[in-house]
Amino acid sequence: MSRWPRAPRTPFRADGSPIRVEPEALLADARTPGFWDRHTTAPVLGGLVDGFRETSFLWRPTRRGTEAMVHINSVTDRHREDITAARFARIGGTDVHHVSVLLPDELVASYRIVEAGHLPVDAGRDRPGWLRIHEAGVPDPLGSETLPNPLGRRSSVLRMPASRQHPAWRAARRDAGGARQPVRLDTRHPLWAIDPDDEPAHLLVLFDGETWRGLPLAAALAQRDGPPLAVLLVDSGPQRADLLPHPERIASLVEEVVVPAARRRWPRARDTVVAGQSYGGLAAASLAVLRPDLVSAAVAQSGSFQFRAGEERRRDATEPGDLIRRLGALRVTARVHVQAGAEEHDLSAQAEMFADAAERAGAVVTGEQRAGGHDYAWWSDALFDGLDVVLGRSLSRIEP
Repeated sequence: MSRWPRAPRTPFRADGSPIRVEPEALLADARTPGFWDRHTTAPVLGGLVDGFRETSFLWRPTRRGTEAMVHINSVTDRHREDITAARFARIGGTDVHHVSVLLPDELVASYRIVEAGHLPVDAGRDRPGWLRIHEAGVPDPLGSETLPNPLGRRSSVLRMPASRQHPAWRAARRDAGGARQPVRLDTRHPLWAIDPDDEPAHLLVLFDGETWRGLPLAAALAQRDGPPLAVLLVDSGPQRADLLPHPERIASLVEEVVVPAARRRWPRARDTVVAGQSYGGLAAASLAVLRPDLVSAAVAQSGSFQFRAGEERRRDATEPGDLIRRLGALRVTARVHVQAGAEEHDLSAQAEMFADAAERAGAVVTGEQRAGGHDYAWWSDALFDGLDVVLGRSLSRIEP
């Protein structure tokens, strides 16, 4: 897809680890009395080196004999078989420990601090071990913003100086009070409604509702410009992997439960946009290209386009997944906005493969790469950017 805007990604060494630095100003400051009084927030940002920002995460042990690491979403994951580069190192003669690395100045990423009596160097050699790292991680005590971590508890959010925030989300993060909260609907599958103040012109169906309810989505919607937008949050629950990546299953749920519920609640909503992330991104894209009778457009974020039914789940798959291959025999009339993170590597390449295949099949496709990983930290703002794209045109009649 020739129109795919690129985003910078973290510079890595040959082993996949980020480039660690020793910021002279931070090292000198740490040896000066009153360091922790001066540094009540973190990370500490330094200067630019070859276009990347010196970024220092700080840690002070809460008990003796412990070790700690910083887990930056999709960055630390690249070298999880050897976490050496993510371990905090003590600045000699002080109680200040730091991990200082070079990161893109546009990066938005969730991160967590993992503290334990012992952290094996190969803590992430297998998936169960890496899931334990996720579960053990906690928000940075010096951080200022958190969000839900689907694989653990909560995570801190890193927003670098040149990162992008949608105006509605920026306002919502300052003040999330006063917005209408999601209301549980009486349906056989868990659905939650967010009502706009006025009669909605459009409907957004958003997968993984249980995670979105932990974010100030309602407050951001209240701050969003444009025609009123109603939202149906679709919970995924424990059956997520058996539902979202399978086009026929998710189409049945939308047709039999979601659309009827929406029509009962908002009978005048003209168009339906569907959006999701990861498996949800794949589900959104599949509905747009395969069931235009159900949805008008889709925002597919970090879609799992490598998915093949009956095969082991692998993010590093390089062959096209089921939906991409299926598009080769179809002629579709869909509008899809595709987004992926620069830190996602193979998933980002798969997203481009889908965009190319969908465009060849006749879809109206726009796309972008963001400075981030597989992460709600940037998905939230980018979702609204994607809605601005697809709702900026008439959805009733899909035309190039």
